[in-house]
Amino acid sequence: MKRNILLLLILTIAFSCSSDDENNQNNFPEKIHEGSVYLNTQIEVDDFGSENYTKINGGLYIESEFNSQNITDLSSLSSLEFISSRLWIAYNSELTNLQGLNSIETVGEKLYILGNSIENLNGLNSLTSIGNETYIGSNDNITNLNGLNNVSLFTSIHIYNNENLTTLNGLDNLNNIDNYLKVYGNENLSNFCSLQNALINSTDNFVVDDIYDNLFNPSMEDIINGNCSQ
Repeated sequence: MKRNILLLLILTIAFSCSSDDENNQNNFPEKIHEGSVYLNTQIEVDDFGSENYTKINGGLYIESEFNSQNITDLSSLSSLEFISSRLWIAYNSELTNLQGLNSIETVGEKLYILGNSIENLNGLNSLTSIGNETYIGSNDNITNLNGLNNVSLFTSIHIYNNENLTTLNGLDNLNNIDNYLKVYGNENLSNFCSLQNALINSTDNFVVDDIYDNLFNPSMEDIINGNCSQ
């Protein structure tokens, strides 16, 4: 009987340790990279990711270099939590998702998502703070903005020339836009309802600077009054 109790105790402790290890496997000690980082090939992405930096005091620029190995996978960047300057993810024709950026909480200055093959912004789900402007443009496969669900404030946001964007879902928790909103050239965009709360709460300094050349082009008053989709 004592032997059975002892065996049960050992198994319980071993399982507990195993569970703790599993729960903590994505917890990285703080490690800071000083200066901006430029990643132009998949090898460079993986090599930088293997260093397990949690913070970059500078910008992070991810852009496939012409005539080189296209960037397809950002999973090695899973330790990153903070970028003090810009996050630039642009012109990666074979990048279909942003998984690997799931730990990033803060982008200190501007966010650029341009010319990639992503369908949404899932992978940025931990992002809560963007210091300045946000640009989401020319991503031909993107259909919604899911992934920005935890951002409650934009200073300014530009959404343009995303051929298959149909809805602004993903901005539902947005409470305020401080400066301006530009949405144009999204030829299949017909649903702006996710902006309703943000426009109701936005400051007097805010202007809807441009909403045009989309499938549907409501005014600020239209969106606030619920006439926000076609």
